[in-house]
Amino acid sequence: MRTVSASVGSVIFGLTHQEMIHGDVKPQNVLIFKQEAWKLEPELIYAKLGDFGYSGWNMDPAANVTLHLPRSRQWDAPEYHHHAFRINEAKQLDIFSLGIVCLWFLFHDKMASLQFAPQQKSSSVGISARLRSLCTENALEDIKIVEELKYEGLLPILARELIRSDNSLSEVEAEKLEIFLSSALCQDPHERALLLEQLAPLTGYET
Repeated sequence: MRTVSASVGSVIFGLTHQEMIHGDVKPQNVLIFKQEAWKLEPELIYAKLGDFGYSGWNMDPAANVTLHLPRSRQWDAPEYHHHAFRINEAKQLDIFSLGIVCLWFLFHDKMASLQFAPQQKSSSVGISARLRSLCTENALEDIKIVEELKYEGLLPILARELIRSDNSLSEVEAEKLEIFLSSALCQDPHERALLLEQLAPLTGYET
């Protein structure tokens, strides 16, 4: 699912740099395609983002454009509310939703068997215990883990633990992916960013 994550990420990256938003980023709106292999070339799996019914575009940066956006639970940002969002605020919602979608695509089958890395600080021990407890309680409903941790500001730590437990990732891949997810899943929208270039080592996608 690495190329799928990069495909969706490239769409959101392009939208945000054109002062546009999607408004409802979630797995149900990701369309996956398969390009048949030709000769010695490998089969290509890629994705497109559908359902632009809530999208918006700020053609005049000086204008105070606002949008009312839907709430897709589990995939929405923690600061979501039912009032109107300015374009810059809505872009931060898209980035957070992208982070959750990528986390889910890459690691949803690994949450129940997650092995936590040893921690040094007592605060980290408490956080790891909380993650372990949630994974045990919701082993068959992993999306509940994401929902709980989102409001506790612990998704970047969950992402870190999942990445470090994935032996298929090289050291460089793990480092880049951790930077990408930590930034996209930042609890504070003012510190959130879409660092798509960090996915390049995993997917071959270059910004």
